Amino acid sequence: MIIAEMVHGLDGLDIQYKIRDEVFTEEQGISKETSHDKYDSICHHVIVSEDKVPIGTGRIINIEQKNALLIGRIAVLKSHRGQGIGDLIVRKLVCYGFDQGVERVEVHSQLYAIDFYKKIGFEPYGSIYKESGLDHISMYITQDMFKKPCNH
Repeated sequence: MIIAEMVHGLDGLDIQYKIRDEVFTEEQGISKETSHDKYDSICHHVIVSEDKVPIGTGRIINIEQKNALLIGRIAVLKSHRGQGIGDLIVRKLVCYGFDQGVERVEVHSQLYAIDFYKKIGFEPYGSIYKESGLDHISMYITQDMFKKPCNH
């Protein structure tokens, strides 16, 4: 059974770091200092587990922009990719953001993931930039752009 649980701040952070370390540090070469940051203690996070074993995570944070939140640190263990876990994480975070009353949710997408986010309803804006040494583009979604909203 797959369960997506929202947690806040330091709750479950050790689990999230383990997943992030495997995905970001080991697979993508991103430093732990980059994938673990000062915002983790104030974010809301989602942890997805299958049969009580953590397999994916992501977070949502206030970006100090009126009526917008930023999702990020979306990570799914390699063994569970292609099964809709990333989609579940993003939808859970986006739904949480809209439940908080924000007008839009944003993501800094790696270029290879643009189509993944577009399937959910995100649209890119601005220019390509480097983040953690990798090419990214900013994307956003509003409630009316959200395709097949999750029901939780």
